[in-house]
Amino acid sequence: MSTRRTIRVSEIVRKELSGLITKAIELEGVLVTISGVDTTTDLKQSTVFVSVLDPELDRDYVLSVLHKYRREWQSIIGRKMVTKATPQLVFRFDEAMERGDRVIGIMREIDLLVPATVAPDSVNVAPEADEDEDPRR
Repeated sequence: MSTRRTIRVSEIVRKELSGLITKAIELEGVLVTISGVDTTTDLKQSTVFVSVLDPELDRDYVLSVLHKYRREWQSIIGRKMVTKATPQLVFRFDEAMERGDRVIGIMREIDLLVPATVAPDSVNVAPEADEDEDPRR
């Protein structure tokens, strides 16, 4: 269950990380997107869901770079937050984009395999009610 505080902390982590990731020299030219941040209710851990728009890029490399800078980024974020402890950052790849692409591909295949059985001109339309008739009958 998300509380207002965990939502605020998640948003701060997301905002600060987005700026820090773009400044990482090893990720220069790589478009890394933060698709979401989930922070535990005790504020000890924030799971950061990332996606990379280049499918050719090695995910393990991106995760290793993110993990390499994790402590430095936690320190920077901790200075900007007003909490006792800074959440530990855990990076995970967000599979939602790939699942969405796969679902859209399957839907397109179905559209190609199943021909349209009803022509748009032959759709039956209910006859209009007469204005004199009571529509409640």
